[in-house]
Amino acid sequence: MVSFLNCCRPPDTDISASPGYKFASFTNAVWRTKVKVALADMKLYTGRHALTVVGPQAFDKARPDYYPPDETRMIAELPAVTRLRIARLMKDDRDKNFVARNNDGVTVNRWTTTGVLAASATTNETAWATYKVVRSAGMVAFDNQARV
Repeated sequence: MVSFLNCCRPPDTDISASPGYKFASFTNAVWRTKVKVALADMKLYTGRHALTVVGPQAFDKARPDYYPPDETRMIAELPAVTRLRIARLMKDDRDKNFVARNNDGVTVNRWTTTGVLAASATTNETAWATYKVVRSAGMVAFDNQARV
């Protein structure tokens, strides 16, 4: 299946001192996150299927805001620290593939191996903030669902 499913540390442990994470300022902090995520197979409006990470409102029936997406099959509930693992993988990818300058020596700030498809049901202000965050990270591939 997906390689990060079995690699995460159990929740409520101090990961900040680990050399894999550069969180020195958080050393001895205990991470007590209760937010669960799940891996889901979603059928898109185009008929294609996509693997995506969904929040607890999409799969946890005990929540008052439970609302499962249409035509979605939950594959696995992931450990609470999965988001940290995904962030670590993204940082490693950025460190490996980031292009600071082009061949002419001009600063370009490009990260071409990762992209973002943002939500279409947002305000202009949210879309602008998302754009600024994504572009400041150097991601070149960015679009909104409304344009797809």
